[in-house]
Amino acid sequence: MQLFGKCLDEQVAVVAEIGVNHEGSVGAAFDLLRLAAGSGVDAVKFQTYTASRFISSSDPERLKRVERFCLESEALRALAEEATTLGVTFFSTPVTEDVVPYLDAISPVFKIASGDLTFEPTIRAVARTGKPTLLSTGAGDETEIAQAIDWFAAEVGTANVRDRLVLMHCVSSYPAPPEQANLLSIPFLRERFGLRVGYSNHVLGSQACETAVALGACVVEAHFTDSKTGRVFRDHALSLEPSEMAALTRAIPTIRATLGERGRRPQPCEVDIRSSIRKGIVAAVRLQEGATLQRSDLMFARPATGFPSAAMASLVGRRLLRDLEPGEAILPMHLDV
Repeated sequence: MQLFGKCLDEQVAVVAEIGVNHEGSVGAAFDLLRLAAGSGVDAVKFQTYTASRFISSSDPERLKRVERFCLESEALRALAEEATTLGVTFFSTPVTEDVVPYLDAISPVFKIASGDLTFEPTIRAVARTGKPTLLSTGAGDETEIAQAIDWFAAEVGTANVRDRLVLMHCVSSYPAPPEQANLLSIPFLRERFGLRVGYSNHVLGSQACETAVALGACVVEAHFTDSKTGRVFRDHALSLEPSEMAALTRAIPTIRATLGERGRRPQPCEVDIRSSIRKGIVAAVRLQEGATLQRSDLMFARPATGFPSAAMASLVGRRLLRDLEPGEAILPMHLDV
């Protein structure tokens, strides 16, 4: 599966979750986009919504805040164009289902938020676009994840799900305690549902992201800010600053490369060293031609250039065809048949 310019079966894509850390400022949104691109990420993600469909009037304080943080469609289109210029992928989470058609026109990828894991309208609307989709699983259980996948599959066809849907392991706490990050869910979800799995981070710092890659995450999403200092909005505190994101994007390819393949066989770099680090059978004392080998005549030493240590019993009682010095390897040509 190709996503954000990466082959997810071989590489890890890194997403800077800008979200609403711009706090409604178009200028700040552009600044964050440029800083993220400069940090080496593959994609930047925002959040798009209609405020009144996101938060009800029963929570007026929060409704007022999300109204203030909302970016207009013209700004989102301009951000998408700027992202293309900078060589990163722009996409956005449709936090309310009514914005899916608009995002479909400007975003090559969708992400469904953890809060909508059980919200059928958004899942089906996104699936109908036919675009690659990240499905966040925060606060969800196995049954709910299976149901969400079924809704998605109903729109795209079961045979197409694997190449269109990536599950994102996530713990919906801000921040998430490290001991509850539950990163073993990554291989579990991959094996349980047969889909590629990424990781959306809410743990402070970047260590959980690196561990997620070691456990097989093919996409890593981390919140991003220009500065955590003196910021009131909670998402800044659990975000990575540019230098931290740059360090993560540099580390991830090496971590991914260390995974290798399942199974156990000598690696190419080990082939030439196998005999030099293993012990073979050598003469323990000076031996004369015609001698019949006794166990006391033999010992083990590196390198294993002749007989391996497991052949000791088969050498006892054999007759030497030439003299051997102490420490000299026993070779087949030194023995009679």
